[in-house]
This record gives sequence, structure tokens and C-alpha cells, in this order.
Amino acid sequence: MKFGPVPLQDAAGAILAHSAELPNGRLRKGKVLTADDITLLAATGVENVVVAQHEDGDLHEDVAAQRLAEAFVPAPGLRLTTATTGRVNVIATMPGIFRCDVEAIEKVNAINPMITIATQPQNQRVVAGDMVATIKIISYAVAELDITRAVDAAMPLALLTAQHTNITLIETQIGSDAPNPKGRAAMATRLDRLGASLTRRIVVNHTEAALAEAISAASGTMIMILTGSATSDAYDVAPQA
Repeated sequence: MKFGPVPLQDAAGAILAHSAELPNGRLRKGKVLTADDITLLAATGVENVVVAQHEDGDLHEDVAAQRLAEAFVPAPGLRLTTATTGRVNVIATMPGIFRCDVEAIEKVNAINPMITIATQPQNQRVVAGDMVATIKIISYAVAELDITRAVDAAMPLALLTAQHTNITLIETQIGSDAPNPKGRAAMATRLDRLGASLTRRIVVNHTEAALAEAISAASGTMIMILTGSATSDAYDVAPQA
């Protein structure tokens, strides 16, 4: 891609690098200049204009960004925005844990300073609607050869989703006082952030037999236990149950 000032009369078909003010508005940067645009600029006294010009073998920024983004995101749970101004964002469509191949990200970012991808930290918890990555072509065009190299180096991003979404929480109580509901509420909130939920509430006496029976009867694919008294030893109530 060529970048720099050119005589105004030679700028038709080039990409405007910087926004230009006009008496009745302005021409925004990134616009492909038309003959009418040239006429408007000339009327304001402009003689030279800074533009970007494609060369043979170049890809437009949006085409390049879209192609690279598709190499990173063939996985479920992630979607791509439409490329605009050389940028495509990667959005989570469900709760999960974000994962990426850090080495692949670094390889892509080292190919050409005009080709970039930035991501959330490894193992970041995200919810539906969160942006987990962004692919940006800095310049208005980039060599197709470099995009091909970047696509070859890319490794799919991933969103790890909960394998157990139906959880049974068993609470134990000592004496006649029911367990404080804050414990269950806190657990429900944490699980909801991962797309999981609790089955009906189960409260049993803090004894080995009662807890063992509740564990055997639990309907969830994962069982969690919140005891009314802290576990102090492997021979305490909860571990033995």
C-alpha cells in the first residue's frame, strides 16, 4: 500500500487518509475519493491530499480483517461482528471460560505491524455479549500474502462452557436452626455466571447417615455440600458421608 500526499487531481479512487472539512460538512477519512469529492476539495483551495492507495497484491482492510477473524472463530459460543474500518470483534454468545493459543496470537501479531489481534486474558470468565477478542487491520490495506501467513498461523479461539449445569447443593444444619440462606444464594449467583443452576433446596441434619442418604438421592449431575459446621478432618461428617 502506498501512503502519502499526492496532487489533488491524481487522488480520484484513492482512500482519504485524514478527514477534510468542507463548507457544508466534511469528507471522512477512509472514504474512497470520487470526482465529485475532488471538485469539492478543489473549491476549498486544496492542492494536495494525503491518501492511501492499493497496490497489486493488497487486500482492503475489511476483507483482510474478516478473513483473519474467520480463521480464529469457527467455534460454537462465539460470533463475529461485520467488518468495518478494518475491525472485527469476537463476541461471546453464552457464559463460559475464554481460552486462546497464546503462541499463535503472538505469531500473528509478529507477521506485520498492520495486522493485530488482542484478546481477553487466558481463562477469563465471560458472559453472553462480552467481547473476547478484536481483530484490527491498522492500515487501509495490507498485503494478501501477509494475511495468508496470518491465517495459516491462527489457532481457533475457544469458549469452554459448563459441563454440569444441573447442580444439587446439600446443606446441613445443627439443631433446629435452618442454615443461613446467604450461602445458597452466593452459590446460585456463581453458578448462574457459568450457565448452571441449582436443583431444589435440600437441608438435612448434620449427621453422616442423613448426609449420605441425601447424596445418594441427589438429582444433580454435580453435588456440592455446605455444612453447618466446618469440616476439620477426613473422618468428619461430610467426608465420611
